[in-house]
Amino acid sequence: MLREPIKPKRRNLPENERKEMILDAALESFATHGYDTCNVDAIAELAGTGKGTIYRHFPSKLELFAAVVERGHTALLQRFANLVEEKCEVAEHITTGLTQFVDFFVEYPNYYRVMMIEQPEVRLKVKLDMDAGYHHFLKVIAATVKEDIRAGRIKKVDSEFAAEYFLSLMKLIVERQLYGKGHSRRKDIREAVEITLKGLMR
Repeated sequence: MLREPIKPKRRNLPENERKEMILDAALESFATHGYDTCNVDAIAELAGTGKGTIYRHFPSKLELFAAVVERGHTALLQRFANLVEEKCEVAEHITTGLTQFVDFFVEYPNYYRVMMIEQPEVRLKVKLDMDAGYHHFLKVIAATVKEDIRAGRIKKVDSEFAAEYFLSLMKLIVERQLYGKGHSRRKDIREAVEITLKGLMR
């Protein structure tokens, strides 16, 4: 008699690997189903582990969601680790920053979808983590702008405002890539840099 295949439990994995697999499964589940309709049982099944194992690492679904968001912020910031120290022309600086940000979310679109989840309960819980990640990211961009000003590559501007502007530009390109049709990633970045540096006037 045929039997339904049973997904094997991953019993012998080191704890850190098991935790990463849980986070991978949670990321996919939250991105696909949203926060409210996603449940820990489904995450456990996708991760090939038990529900109790998940709760051993993360006391609640909310804590698990917060850990997913934090991992995304950390991974994104790692891509910008050397941006401030890079000695290059301002156009290259902007292009590199835009490319790193856009490429990350195009490669890992589930992180973008998770970070855009708007349920009040979720936003309240992860607000501090989200705000910390957001402001840390803005500081990295602002520091890059300040370095370009100091080196005489660009004129003196409000670095914090410029950072907000660049972040909005990055998000715009990501949205076009994930939800638009037929947009060239490199062309979008190239045109964003062109408009930033030269404006719209002839």
